[in-house]
Amino acid sequence: LPSGAFILDFSDGRSSLLRKELNIPEYFPQDDLLLNATLTVPTEIARADTFIMRVLHFGFDRSLPDDTSNRYLGEVVRILSNYPGISVRVNGYTDALGTESYNLDLSQKRADFVGEYLKKLVPDPGRILPKGYGEAAPVAFNQNADGTDNPAGRKYNRRVELVFEQVPADLILVVQSDIPEGLRYR
Repeated sequence: LPSGAFILDFSDGRSSLLRKELNIPEYFPQDDLLLNATLTVPTEIARADTFIMRVLHFGFDRSLPDDTSNRYLGEVVRILSNYPGISVRVNGYTDALGTESYNLDLSQKRADFVGEYLKKLVPDPGRILPKGYGEAAPVAFNQNADGTDNPAGRKYNRRVELVFEQVPADLILVVQSDIPEGLRYR
């Protein structure tokens, strides 16, 4: 380290466990500096729950999610049962094929299907809020750069996203994207 004033702060991620000021003179004759300190760690450490957020995908012109969604929705039910203060916006989307009104209706059906599934299994179903957005907010390219259809990108736009609100501090949400880099819109 160069000479100067430093603050050493040891923390457990929630609070500071030890804070020491350290002044290193300009001409410190040693290569090593030994700092003696007592560090007290709290005996009760709060446990955190981690939940991997992902997107539910749908086949073309389908309002039922693909077969891989059952296990994920089971985990969503577990989280909502364990954390009754959380509310969830269930946002449905489509790709860009079809009319705007048709896509809005289809996206609402997707959001309603997932929303109704969750409402049947969680306490206080009023905290589940489904809404369809049609082809708004694509996450992958619906068309290639030359204007031709991009089925590989469109499949990622046919989705339902769950947006958790009022998340407590002891729940860690990790957003996971499965969209290949070359297809990502944003």
